[in-house]
Amino acid sequence: MALSSAKSIGCVSRARDQPVTIYEPLGLVGEVPDETTGQLKLWQHALRLYRAQEWDQAELQLYNLSRQAPESRLYQLYLERLAIWRKNPPSTDWDGVTTFETK
Repeated sequence: MALSSAKSIGCVSRARDQPVTIYEPLGLVGEVPDETTGQLKLWQHALRLYRAQEWDQAELQLYNLSRQAPESRLYQLYLERLAIWRKNPPSTDWDGVTTFETK
């Protein structure tokens, strides 16, 4: 069985359920292009900043990623969410999970 490389794109849950991490497959390990691997490292850093509510730094990383990969809706989505959190910050114990209240 070949190992694959994947990018965590977020954690979600329904109201009271346990969070589930969603991944985007990137390819087989060793076959992922260097450019993609570089973007993955930047994304992981941006996601850590986002979850730590370090909005300014996260926004800068996400902006840079969106310039590198303008076709990626993921970075734009997180920039939109970040703008919402800036206006209405989550609690200080927020774990970065997106909770859906309805189906």
